[in-house]
Order: sequence, then C-alpha cells, then structure tokens
Amino acid sequence: MDPWQTLTTAYEQSRVREDSLDQLMEWDAQRSMIGSVAGKTVLDVGCGNGGKAVELAREYGAASVVGVDVGAQFVTPPDDVDVTLLTGDLSTLDEIEAIEGRRFDVVVFLQSLAYARDRDRTLRAVRSLLTEDGVLVVSIAHPIRWAVERSEREGIGLGDAYHAVGPYSYPSLWDRDVTITHTTDTFSSIHNSLTDNGFVVERVLEPQLSEELDEFADALQAGKLTPTQSATVLTQTQTFINHYLRRPEEGPNGPTRQFPPPAVTALEQLPSFLEPVPD
Repeated sequence: MDPWQTLTTAYEQSRVREDSLDQLMEWDAQRSMIGSVAGKTVLDVGCGNGGKAVELAREYGAASVVGVDVGAQFVTPPDDVDVTLLTGDLSTLDEIEAIEGRRFDVVVFLQSLAYARDRDRTLRAVRSLLTEDGVLVVSIAHPIRWAVERSEREGIGLGDAYHAVGPYSYPSLWDRDVTITHTTDTFSSIHNSLTDNGFVVERVLEPQLSEELDEFADALQAGKLTPTQSATVLTQTQTFINHYLRRPEEGPNGPTRQFPPPAVTALEQLPSFLEPVPD
C-alpha cells in the first residue's frame, strides 16, 4: 500500500492548523505564483484531499479543476463547481485514462513533485497535458532543508549531504510508523530536470517568513494569542509575495522557437519547521 493512503488525513489536518507553514506562508505564495485562474482549466497533481482544487474553482474562478492523488481520501466537491478528483499515481500520470488527451492551462505540483519515482516521466506527461501557452507551477521544499537533515541523520558533511541527489527515506512527521521516500535535490538538479523536459524556467522564488510572522508563529505555538489576535496578525503580514507569473516578452526578432515550451515557475520553500511534531 502506498504510504500516502495512510498519511493523507493526518497530513491535511496538520496543514490546516493555524501555525502550519501552509497557513502562514505557503498557500498565499503558491496562489500568487499561479496567478489568476479565472476561466482556466487546472490540473492539481498530488492534490491531497482535493481541498485546494475545490478552492481554486470556488474561490478563484477556475473553469474546471482536476485533482489527482494516490491517497484517495478526497473531500466531496460542491455541486456548483466543476471539480473532478481522481485516484492516481503522479509517477504514472501518463496511464490515467480520465485525463488522456486533455489539455490544461495550468498544472500545479504543490509539494508533490519530489515524490515522483521517475521525475522525467512525470514531467514528460505534464508537458503533453499542457496547452501551447500553458504554465507549470512547482512548489517544493528548499534543498537546504533536506541537506541539513540528511547531514545530521547520516553523519556526513553538509556539502556531501546537499549533493546526495536521489531517493531519501525517513519516518513521516504525521505517523512515525510510516516511512516515506522522496527525491532530494540541488538547485541545479531541479532546474535541469525541468529544462531537460522542455520547460522554460521563468523565475525562482524563495519566500521567507517575515519577522512579524515568525514572532506570530512562536506566540501561537505557545498559546499566547486568541483567534481574533491571530487573524489580525495574519491579515497584516500576508502581503510579502509579489505577483509575477508572466510569460517573457518577445524579443526584437520575434520568438526564438515557433512553439515556445510552457513556462514553469519553481517555488523553493524554506524548511517546514513549523509543521507539528507527533506526540
């Protein structure tokens, strides 16, 4: 059984906590990168329970959203939105018949691409699923986050740990009895895997918690803030990510390719140090 069939519920519960990195920074940053989805078709690969797929349709006006996840523990989409949630493995995206032959304006991997067993195969599948001017948005953990952990766990130097690109297995934060495996990367391995599979990297963004949010997280975890105070702090400090998802301007001599490959925006997240630690 895939570990995510066991972990999805606990994972999603941790992500909706007010002090989770997802609530404090990630989702706002991800939405800023995705840009407007009004009237667009969206594919959310590794969608978890599908909550964000529903939100992209209901709150942000996507014409239709398809979510794919191996966990198969989905929310029930409301009747007033066009959201389809499919059980499927992102490692074999090209075998999911329900999306075969479809084209999407936007494809997103929100902290999921690292779990692909064959990233090249997954990215090739995504390339074939995007419209001609489609956009791929990738949100992943910062490479340094895993280099530090690997260095400490395996007793090797930080430089060696950083360059140890490949599968890395560890006990899940949400259930220590479940081991999960994903690929650790360097900046170059991430970039090259995208460009090698026909994408143009437009921009890389490394958001960081503001000082106010950092203090807020500490206070929240210490139980010093009421829900009203929490909401006030969040409202005042959530405007630190710039909207930037644009295709490059055409050069003076026109485009260099007749059909430029889809754009990809890579979001490198800082260590998820605010994720709850199991009891």
